Amino acid sequence: MAILKSTSPKRILLLALISSCCMLQSCMAIPTEADLKPNNNMRLVTFFAWADQKDLNKIDWSHFTDAVYEYVDVDPEDGTLVYSWPDNALSDFVNKTKSHDVHPWIAVVGKWPNSTFFPTIESSSRQLFIKNLIDFCNSYGLYGVNLDIEPISDAATFSDFIVELATSFENSNLKLSIAVESKNLNVLPYAAAYLDWIDVMAYDIYYTVGYPEHSTYEDSIQAIDLYFQGGIPKNKLLLGIPFYGRDAATGFFRYDYIANKYAPSPGANSVSEPSVPGGIIWFNGSDLVRQKTKYVIEHGYLGVAVYKAPLNIENGKSLLNSITEQLLTGTTRQGS
Repeated sequence: MAILKSTSPKRILLLALISSCCMLQSCMAIPTEADLKPNNNMRLVTFFAWADQKDLNKIDWSHFTDAVYEYVDVDPEDGTLVYSWPDNALSDFVNKTKSHDVHPWIAVVGKWPNSTFFPTIESSSRQLFIKNLIDFCNSYGLYGVNLDIEPISDAATFSDFIVELATSFENSNLKLSIAVESKNLNVLPYAAAYLDWIDVMAYDIYYTVGYPEHSTYEDSIQAIDLYFQGGIPKNKLLLGIPFYGRDAATGFFRYDYIANKYAPSPGANSVSEPSVPGGIIWFNGSDLVRQKTKYVIEHGYLGVAVYKAPLNIENGKSLLNSITEQLLTGTTRQGS
């Protein structure tokens, strides 16, 4: 027969205190970076350029899943990659992002009328370009390539090249993504399966003098919905959100500059500035950014891409916080 020993009141109190301390310590455990990433396999992407290199160690990388370094172009004569930053700049970026479990990408850009992208893929140097791109990515330990071609002159040619490039990447385990304009369907549905994600750049939507409200809620939702309605699965689509403002003459204003100088309220999307064309700077405020992110989550899209983290401000007016607060809530997502 077992003998039960009585426990004194002091011993009971001590055991209770120990139990309470253990529970408190568990509740106060410091979250890991994995805990700070978006829920439901969503993506949070930022772009980053050599001009931002001074901010590399200032950015809170913990919430991001992917980061895109800008940029390389290509010489159509021989498919050589062309860039102006020192080699260690990209290496430092790759090391920093990987240390925070963020996928590092390189952007191949074609933002101007004189871009060499389309002349290259339509020339005999096409295969050399692909080989050089693979070698470049492997040498730096990059996760993949982001094609940022503006404008897309031929969606079918572009889509065919996406399929070819992604297929060529398979042996190197490289990924492919694209950033696209928001007014037209720039990629065809059959190519979407070959892409990791598609950033619908829902800013500078009407990039003309006299239209400074370049990224309203309505225009942004219409932009991402355009791609879904055009046959692109929601689980491939990111909504692009700007961390900058515009005036009536398309002047560019960093969000951290706006926040520091004008201290706008969370609901404000413009500030008065008599010295700029039109007298107003238009931007995305905290509430608007939160509303856009909420739409992305509730409608089953893949996530958000920001342009760009170095333009943010790390205080109570942080746009990044407005996004991550939504992405971490675990809001129920619709099917894609």
